Amino acid sequence: YIAKGVGFVYITKDDVETLKSMTNWTTYADRVVAIEDYVFSIVTQPSDVTASVGDTIEIKVEAMAIDSEYQWQVSSDNGVTWVDSTNSKADTPIYSTTMAQSYGGKMLRCVITSPNGKQLISDAVTVTVTE
Repeated sequence: YIAKGVGFVYITKDDVETLKSMTNWTTYADRVVAIEDYVFSIVTQPSDVTASVGDTIEIKVEAMAIDSEYQWQVSSDNGVTWVDSTNSKADTPIYSTTMAQSYGGKMLRCVITSPNGKQLISDAVTVTVTE
């Protein structure tokens, strides 16, 4: 149970499954809405990063996204094309890596996908390498 609205109860996906198993589910079915259908948004966008080679960098996105999947993407052509990052942290809200010279000028963004297939795409950030 998450919150109670006027005439509706907003709950998590797991709670929906519990309610469906109840014998009186149909009594409440028209008033129960899974919260991920209503609250799915980016709260804090990631920020540009400037760091030296060898530094650990973290790029973070914060979202209201229950049971969602994260996928960071990289662009080497100023955001014209995007490819999924193969970084081991590319499927989390925080992209973390050791800065390499090859990161200079690249852009990163995060695609967040909800359990029902809706997608949010974060702002793109630029990575700058300093000497």
